[in-house]
Amino acid sequence: MRSSPAIPETLSAEGKDFLQCCFRRQPAERPSPAMLHEHAFLQI
Repeated sequence: MRSSPAIPETLSAEGKDFLQCCFRRQPAERPSPAMLHEHAFLQI
């Protein structure tokens, strides 16, 4: 993929941030699954 998928405008700020973390192109820049598990979006 050359670009990230579109993120719905209706998604909360936490949801948008979570997806942006997951969509980082460089694997070394992506958070680990453990770090994502602690993300505010999953703490709802």
